[in-house]
Amino acid sequence: MSRLQEALRGKAREAVESILDFPENVDIVIETLRMSFGRNDQIIKSLINKAKMTLPPKEGKPETIITFYNAINNMVSTMQRMNCSGHLNNSCMLEELLQKMSPQMKTYWAMYALENNCENNLVSYVNWLKKLAMAQSLLPTTETVNNEGSKKKSSATIFNAVDEDEDGNEDIKKFKAVTVDERWKFVKQNRCCMLCLRVGHIASNCKVTTKCTHDGCDKRHHKLLHNMKVPNDEAATVNTVTTSQALLKIIPVTLKGEHEEVHTYALLDEGATVTLLDEDVANELKLDGLAITFSVKGINTVAKQARIQNKHENAKSREDKLALNIMENSSTRVNNRWMTGLLWRNKDVVLPGSRSQAERRLRHIEKKMDSDADFSKAYYSKIDDHIAKGYVRFKQ
Repeated sequence: MSRLQEALRGKAREAVESILDFPENVDIVIETLRMSFGRNDQIIKSLINKAKMTLPPKEGKPETIITFYNAINNMVSTMQRMNCSGHLNNSCMLEELLQKMSPQMKTYWAMYALENNCENNLVSYVNWLKKLAMAQSLLPTTETVNNEGSKKKSSATIFNAVDEDEDGNEDIKKFKAVTVDERWKFVKQNRCCMLCLRVGHIASNCKVTTKCTHDGCDKRHHKLLHNMKVPNDEAATVNTVTTSQALLKIIPVTLKGEHEEVHTYALLDEGATVTLLDEDVANELKLDGLAITFSVKGINTVAKQARIQNKHENAKSREDKLALNIMENSSTRVNNRWMTGLLWRNKDVVLPGSRSQAERRLRHIEKKMDSDADFSKAYYSKIDDHIAKGYVRFKQ
């Protein structure tokens, strides 16, 4: 039990925390751990996911090939110990691993398979990877040099992958020592998550959901990747070219007043929200209008108030003129209230011709009265009632 107490960490320890202090529970602890973490399918699935998340091997970078081989070898060795022949012969898994390799490496694998007449499975693949990794380990390692400015190593060789956000971590100290632009460059080159700075996933799949919050920032990135906005106090060099002419867009127009007509030019301004007319032209056209106040805003939000007159009054329709005329002529004040006539009433109403339609209806009713005595009697009674009440009368 003491060995288990020293060895267990994380979720495994949490699963048996309550029974870990009693020596007689050794069998129960082992059974619980086997049930929670020792199932073959869980172990195989974890190793497959780890192999898929491993960075692809790259030619010229022996360390990537060795790392890739170690991940695949651990997976295949575990499958062999568990007698998982189905996973070892999984052609889809092999194809997915080959997709992570360059075309040149795929050619090397195909040549190896032909020369050794080996089966197309993960065991043969890991044997070939082993030879490739051993050959790569004999090659001398090279450093990437940045020729811009002073000679420095590239971001990928200055510091290792950032796994923990702790000030005491040497990788964090190196990461903080460089500029924010170099940090972003390192994250992109090593395919790190920009939320937790770990390798193996991207920000959309990261469990970290917090935002930056540094200096009021609400974007989703690590706080070490926050780019501070520093005001530029340096004087900027501005080259100006002065010409003696200014070209403006103008078109010839003809302005018509009530009795006058003026031929002039109009200046086009796509950003204008109002049409302006020079006072001299308005006087020449003998135009009158109401004086209003408007604001003209220029550079540096400098506004100036001015008073202008309307260019013209909006034209009124025939119905609007009739309504205004009725309102002016019929409006009277009765008992501290205003009374006006119906604004859109027309005294000269011309009804459409309906005599032919009335004659057709009359003939239809006469036929019905000849065939139905009760209807005829009721019809005569209704007409007599209308005549008696004055609703209808005989036209001479």
